[in-house]
Amino acid sequence: MREPKERRDRRGFVEIAILGPLQLRVDGRDRPVPPPAARRLLVYLAMEGDMRSRDTLTSLLWPGIAKDRSRPRLSQALHGLKSALGRHGQHILRVEGDAVGLHAHHYGLDARAFRELATSGCKEDRGRALNLLRGTPRGYNDRDNVRWQSWFSRQIDTLAALVADLFHTALNEARERGELSQAQDLARQWIGFSPYDELAHLALMETLCESGLENAALAHADLFSRRLAEERGRRPGEALRAFRARHTQTAAPVTHHSPIAEEPSPTFHKGAVAVLACHLHKAGEDTETLVVRHYPLVAEIARLFGGLSLLNPNGSMEVRFHDQVDGARRAAECALRIRSRLSPDVLIDLGIHCGTALVTHDASPQIMGGVSRAAHDLAFRSTGGILVSQPARDAAATLFRYAPADDPEMTGLAAFRLVEPRAAPSAHAPPRTFGREIEERVLRAAWARVARSGRGTLIHMHGEPGIGKTHLLRHFVRDLPADTLIRYYHCAPEHQRSVLGPIAEVVRDILGGHGDLLTYPELSAQLGARGICDAWLVDVWAAWLGIPVSDPVIETRTATADFKEALYESVLEVLANGLNEVARVIIVDDVQWADPSSMELLALFITKMVRLPCLVVLASRGRGALPTPAGLIPIDLPLKPLSVVAAAQLVLDIAPEMPVGVRRSIVERAAGTPLFLRTIAHLAQSANDAQTPIPDNLQEILVGRIYALGAAAGLAQAASILGQSFPSEHLARLWASPEDHFTRACGVLKDAGILVCDDDGQTRFAHALYFEAARTTLAREQARVWHHKAALLLSQDARWSAAHPERLAEHFTHGGDLGEGLIYWRLAARRAATLLAPQTALLHLTTALAAIEASIDAEAFWRHELAIRCDFAATGWGVEGFTSERIRANLTRLLALCERYDVTGPPRYLVLRAAWLDAFGFGDMRAAERAADTLAEAAWECEEPRFGVAAGRFAQGVSLLWQGRIEASAAALEDGVRECRREFHALSRKLLGEDVAVSLRAYRAISRLAQGRMEQSLGEIDELEREAEDSGVHATIAYVLTIHGALAFFKRDLGRAERVVARLEEVCAEASLTLWATVASIYRAWIRAEAGDWTEDAARHLATALLGIEAMWRSGLAFCATIQCAALLAAGDPGFPEAMRHARDLVDTTGAFFMLPDLLLQEGLWHRRLRDPRTRSTALTLMREAEIRAREQGNHLFAGRARAAAADPRRTRR
Repeated sequence: MREPKERRDRRGFVEIAILGPLQLRVDGRDRPVPPPAARRLLVYLAMEGDMRSRDTLTSLLWPGIAKDRSRPRLSQALHGLKSALGRHGQHILRVEGDAVGLHAHHYGLDARAFRELATSGCKEDRGRALNLLRGTPRGYNDRDNVRWQSWFSRQIDTLAALVADLFHTALNEARERGELSQAQDLARQWIGFSPYDELAHLALMETLCESGLENAALAHADLFSRRLAEERGRRPGEALRAFRARHTQTAAPVTHHSPIAEEPSPTFHKGAVAVLACHLHKAGEDTETLVVRHYPLVAEIARLFGGLSLLNPNGSMEVRFHDQVDGARRAAECALRIRSRLSPDVLIDLGIHCGTALVTHDASPQIMGGVSRAAHDLAFRSTGGILVSQPARDAAATLFRYAPADDPEMTGLAAFRLVEPRAAPSAHAPPRTFGREIEERVLRAAWARVARSGRGTLIHMHGEPGIGKTHLLRHFVRDLPADTLIRYYHCAPEHQRSVLGPIAEVVRDILGGHGDLLTYPELSAQLGARGICDAWLVDVWAAWLGIPVSDPVIETRTATADFKEALYESVLEVLANGLNEVARVIIVDDVQWADPSSMELLALFITKMVRLPCLVVLASRGRGALPTPAGLIPIDLPLKPLSVVAAAQLVLDIAPEMPVGVRRSIVERAAGTPLFLRTIAHLAQSANDAQTPIPDNLQEILVGRIYALGAAAGLAQAASILGQSFPSEHLARLWASPEDHFTRACGVLKDAGILVCDDDGQTRFAHALYFEAARTTLAREQARVWHHKAALLLSQDARWSAAHPERLAEHFTHGGDLGEGLIYWRLAARRAATLLAPQTALLHLTTALAAIEASIDAEAFWRHELAIRCDFAATGWGVEGFTSERIRANLTRLLALCERYDVTGPPRYLVLRAAWLDAFGFGDMRAAERAADTLAEAAWECEEPRFGVAAGRFAQGVSLLWQGRIEASAAALEDGVRECRREFHALSRKLLGEDVAVSLRAYRAISRLAQGRMEQSLGEIDELEREAEDSGVHATIAYVLTIHGALAFFKRDLGRAERVVARLEEVCAEASLTLWATVASIYRAWIRAEAGDWTEDAARHLATALLGIEAMWRSGLAFCATIQCAALLAAGDPGFPEAMRHARDLVDTTGAFFMLPDLLLQEGLWHRRLRDPRTRSTALTLMREAEIRAREQGNHLFAGRARAAAADPRRTRR
């Protein structure tokens, strides 16, 4: 890019290059690329060239966002742009009042220079223009912003047209001169700028053929075809296919392609479409050439101007209907004029797309007849009755449905008609089953055994999609005696993110079918009648079912294993009582869609139900997705593909008049899948043409059936946005069309067997494969619009949004409103944590973080990211432990956010507390001390300052204690206890999973014991144990007992240790507390060693327990290693020296010097036990060093013990 000399010499001149990745040069020096928002702002101002108001900029860059939120983003983008431009940024940027622009004499744009050079008409200028092209412009897209994409695409399409003309001219000139190598270089440069332009690839392949490299040209064609299929999901265009046909010895036969495999017309933005639409007003050779070269764009004109919705953010139509009609007709007339130059397939596609667009927007008889006749003319007057592409067949089928039945000209369209979907069989009278006699016999025998013995049975049924699981179960249920009570429950894909989602449907059913209409008092009364009176449990039930709670008490309890057990027990109580009254056969279908919490609860539920005379059948796509309760052996019932004989019988039953050859072809193609067999058989039976090709797979057939439904296909697409199962009123409100239109479209979908409406107001897809097929037919922009509409609609339903925040979050996120989506992702995570499902909570938070990272304007959501990462840290420690790399990476990002945006107040306090927890939990006591000091200084930024002071003092006290600074630790812990006493009853927060006051008093007991204040220490820990037992909270009891066990170990009190460890083991077994159970096993090993009950197995179990501690509780690893050494010393195990070396390394690594005196004393006792005169002096030296280190720490307990051991040469064990 060259500029006048006076501009280059002027200081503060910026060169902006956008023809490729963005490059900035200020005064000849490269500058860093600005952030995405600032990058788009710079490109817009540079290409427009004049001043723009701030409102114009915000409406373009952040449409649909309120001014009070978009204006700060614009200011931030301007600041980022100034920073990228360097010290001359304020001179280059031009801000006048409310208008923003660039000083025209202070910048140069390569796109502007390219346009001037390309249109100058000079050959040298054309060469200079081509030299400005560095590659495909990238890094400027904002896929969630339709306005920006439309404006930017308009600019790029204009440049692309100039680029194509330049390369085309340069290529022809090089080929005329015989410079084929230069022509190849030009073609490759063209491909580098437009990698998916088929004309560019065709030019390269033609030059290769002219050079005698036909094999290389065909290889390039294959490579480009694969790239199109893999990256763009479409096949090459007609020109490329014609090239392959010319250079291949045997041309490929004309075949019928399915909607999945057929090349869809690419989606172009309105800017490019509008440019070509203007050219369509003209006549002559230029317009015809334009249509031939850019047929996909012309087809897109027919779509966009013919009635498919091109919406503003406010929902209004961009183009009036009459203009749309005229645009579509002009495109069709132009195609008719040049039909001799278009291939038949392309011509039919173009003509029928034009007609379909009109029918979509106006269903009057006049339009229907006129458009149908136009499509007929385009198809038959030009080409005759050839076999056309699948999209054209789909469009023709739609036209034929609306065409007047008495019009003789419409008879020809029957050749293009897709098979009309037959009405689905009634759910009460399903079709016959074939080839499932053995499976039916197994189900009937299991039910007979249940009825005879009064004992329950579990059956696991599994098989691939469409294999007939649901079909077989409905046959089995239909054949049961009339007085058999049955419950059938169905899991849906949307349940994967919903905590206990399928179970909620069962519970609502048990509560009388009005679970979603219950008030809080009614729920409390119903649960109270079933013996569930705990206010916390009632609140959890209310949060689960989406019932508003006026005065919740959930936050005052900790989500630990015993509370989870209580919740599950209450749910199981309701399930067992309800189902015991009304059901004897329980079927849960599509279990693979259930969330992890539902799987866990389902296993417990099955364990209870099989004790009753119940037959429980779980159906799933895979064997691994089925829960298997411990100690229960289910009946495994896999469904395999049908045999050839059974498949032939099924096809014969559906279409008895079908020729044998066609039946054989269907059986071979379907590979024994019943749903595939039924669908193909219905297709072939209804087809007018016996030679209609059969699609390659079931998914293609289902997609074709949906396409063939005409206007009702749009309703199926909208339904797929809501999920596989949803309330019927939601679909009606989302569709927002006259009631008769909605009812008619619903009737079409029901008759086609795609949707099923239940008696309780729920609508669902008849099969999960129909749901997946409807989703695949949605384009990305269509899906975004539907998600946005669904989000706005469903957010108005307070009860539904409270019960399903994760689904609302998904709608907002995919609908383009990421800010609202992040709010609901946090609500979904909190709800999951409330329902004691931390894995699901982490899934929601991870999804939210991934959405932020994928957003181009990620920096605008830093506050959301900060809050989400704080929640992630608090939840992740309980699931993944302190050693998780993901947790530590999350904390690093949190600290970086606080530093970058100067975060203060409660958010900063939460991050600092997370930093201390991470350092302490990872076992780095030095880093923990530094983090504790920072936390204590920021205590007053906490929402509850006195709680902040208490928590800070606890952090300092614990960190100092493990480092062996006992006096300072005791002082900090005393201060923390005093703060708790001042406001003890107001404290409801938790730290380390326990109450701060309990944690402070427990560690104070250890510090007092080390100081030699033994009576006070033991008295306080006994009092704490009594209070914990009175609370009934297993986690608190286990925590206090663990500290009590540590005191017993330090005091070497075997009697006290035996009692404490026995109770700790009992509590851990009751509540499944893995960490504390591991610590209890280490205590038990030491007790056994002291009692003389030591074996090699005990040593191995102890080493395994230490590995578990290392994964879950690194801060306690040095302490547990010290206990291991004590056990090996007491047992005289030869592994003591190796264990001692490992323990000493841990002390040095983690900074847990509190353990050092005990380890030195143990090592001295070990050397004395060797009874070697040469080691006596070593033993004495180690004991004296232990005494010195203990006195330095203020550890009078170990100092006295070391002094006594050194003075008593007979002491060898302790």
